[in-house]
Amino acid sequence: MKEVMWIGHPKLANAPWIRVLWISRHKPLKAQLDALKECLGKFILIQYKSPLPTAQHALSLIEKEQADVVVAVLPLSFMMHLAGELARREIVLLRADMEVIHNCEEVPCPDFIGATDTIMESISEGEKIYRHFRFRGFKRLKEVRLIEEEWCSSPSSSSSFSEASSEEASSLESEELIKRARSILEGY
Repeated sequence: MKEVMWIGHPKLANAPWIRVLWISRHKPLKAQLDALKECLGKFILIQYKSPLPTAQHALSLIEKEQADVVVAVLPLSFMMHLAGELARREIVLLRADMEVIHNCEEVPCPDFIGATDTIMESISEGEKIYRHFRFRGFKRLKEVRLIEEEWCSSPSSSSSFSEASSEEASSLESEELIKRARSILEGY
């Protein structure tokens, strides 16, 4: 589903319209629109609310809408792909910096500020939780990196486990297992 808003500053009547693609099921907050207006002047906000199955679908949507700026709430793997690809195309990728204020003790929350805040409802162990977030500004994503290392090999890929029979593996004493766990965790 797509919604379009035209937001302009009267002093910029002759300036070109910047196309901002907002990929999120959440509508932008007033403070977010104000921040975009402050930085861009006048812009067309195209909000796309439907889930995207792949990062490639997101890129196709960005091309179709001819976006100059993209504000996205997407899985990390999508954002990694988009950051690299959009940087090459000179398209700005933004992330809304949302600070967690607290889990609300009461609803409505007495600390809620309509222009900057949102409250997300979730369920944990059958109980509703209301998390209070406050918009702090936009961050430009130029690159998203994951730094990984092996942590614990699966039994099929670990030579010490794969070479041992199930009878040998089950006969390991608990002290040996504790030593192995400690040596693995020492790197952390």
